[in-house]
Order: sequence, then C-alpha cells, then structure tokens
Amino acid sequence: EIIRAILAERERGTFGGFVNIFIRLHPKEDNLDDYREFEQLPQIRIERGGRRMPTVSGQRVELDEADLANLKGTLSHADVVVNYASTITLEACIFDKPVVNIGFPPYYMNAYSFTHYRPVVELGAVRIAESQAALIREISFYLNDPSRDRAERMRAVGEFIGFTDGRSYQRSVELISKITRQA
Repeated sequence: EIIRAILAERERGTFGGFVNIFIRLHPKEDNLDDYREFEQLPQIRIERGGRRMPTVSGQRVELDEADLANLKGTLSHADVVVNYASTITLEACIFDKPVVNIGFPPYYMNAYSFTHYRPVVELGAVRIAESQAALIREISFYLNDPSRDRAERMRAVGEFIGFTDGRSYQRSVELISKITRQA
C-alpha cells in the first residue's frame, strides 16, 4: 500500500517530476510475490540486498563486496530514504541523505522507542511519518529541501558512527593485535 501511494503521488506530479523509485528489500524478505506488480513499471527497481547463508541456528545474512558497493552507490545517488526503523538510516546519514521512517499503522511507532533507535529519533536525524499523507508530505519536503535536518544527521554520524574514512577494519586489526600481544 505504501508503494502504491508513493507511485500514485509520483503520477500526480506531487514530487516535482517523475522520480525514480528504488526498493531494496531486506535480505530476509521471503515473499517477493508481493512486489511483482511493480517490477515492470517505469523508473522503478526492486532488489534484495545480501544473501542468506544457512547456519546451525537458522540463517544469517551476508553482504559481499559487490553488495556493499551497490549499497554505497545506491545511497550516494538517493534523494530520500524511506524505511522502517532500519540500520540503513545511519548509512543514509553518512551520505547526508534525508530519512523518513514509516510510523503507521500505530503499532509501528513502538520500534522508535527501542533503545537502539530512540537516540536517532531524539537527535532529530529522521522524520517519522505517522500516516500515508504525512509520508508523502515528508518525502516532498525533503525533495524540495534536502538540507533540512542536515545538522542533526551529521550529529548522528558523529555520535553513532564516528569514523567514516573507510579504515575501520585497520583500527579493528590494530586493536586485536594489541590485545593479543598483551595476553
């Protein structure tokens, strides 16, 4: 329903043009049939990130180098990111991309009070749309002014990410080496 609403507004010209829509499904999304109706529409792309790997306790999701490069490219070209309490929010903030979170139906709002996500909301780094009308309005606002909430997004990056230089792996290896030398 959310995708249909966004598509209807795109058709009406609400977003100031015929915008491209990219739908990145969670790797654990099982029912791809729910999205088949959108596959052949103009300027819409649907894909699932990562791949599922069987484990003893079920499954885990792996993002290989190509997946990570694709995600980086996707976020660097996005104008607005819409999601539901996803960690993709922080990645979007790294790329200074506005984020609108889905907060409807009302029980969806619970996720925004969870300890891992509440600080992002409290910083004002995201907007939460509590209805379809609010979602369309927030997307439109951000398309017209992507700088809105920029300072809050950058504060979220500083608070929760810290390093954005691509060398976290080196710091991790150095820390592990230091710990093992002390043992």
